[in-house]
Amino acid sequence: MVATEERTATPAPRPRRANPVLAALRNFWRQLTSMRTALILLFLLAVAAIPGSVLPQRSVNIDDVDRYFVKHPDLAPVLDRLGMFEVFASVWFSAIYLLLFTSLVGCVVPRLADHWRAMRSAPPKAPARLDRLPQHATIEQPIGGAEEIGAELRKRRWRVAVRGDTVSAEKGYLKETGNLLFHFALLAVLAGVGFGSWYGWHGNRLLVAGPDTAFCNTLQQFDESGSARGSTRPTCPASAWS
Repeated sequence: MVATEERTATPAPRPRRANPVLAALRNFWRQLTSMRTALILLFLLAVAAIPGSVLPQRSVNIDDVDRYFVKHPDLAPVLDRLGMFEVFASVWFSAIYLLLFTSLVGCVVPRLADHWRAMRSAPPKAPARLDRLPQHATIEQPIGGAEEIGAELRKRRWRVAVRGDTVSAEKGYLKETGNLLFHFALLAVLAGVGFGSWYGWHGNRLLVAGPDTAFCNTLQQFDESGSARGSTRPTCPASAWS
């Protein structure tokens, strides 16, 4: 007689469901830091700057803005509500600007880390079956063997790794280096523009030809002046005029 024992199968553990909020944030960050999004934001920033070049701005000359209100009494209030007379200080322009800056930082910094690791690492090992590659050739081995081949490639500015009787070589990192330098230069320009817009100041004065050229560096001596929100300087420095 054989005794049997029935055992219930333990159910497989359920897969953990991803947090929908974290998944949405991760997907948003992935889309924001893509190169396509950065190009779109750069195009939008260029388009958004057009009204600031065409329409008069309060930060440049408030008298021109007042004259525009007189000439266009119906259109000017609508444009004013949209921030067209303060384009570079408007909320929508700042949003595009900050999104572009964030997109570039999130796109360039990981690429810089990958590029740095790739430049510091040795070239990968040579494949064992070169005949399986779509492009390959057979040449006569020189007398010096792999070391002579590696020395010749180094003269031609290849990164070389000699492993026994195999030689691995690669080049082309200068292209990615130039690409990263361009993007970091663009980041520096954006950071400089933002810093100047927040901490900058300006002052204008009409100089009349004549013997009286006295000038005191105070706000009362300027015909028109202004400072950014983050600027705490009550007067312009003496080097602001000549």
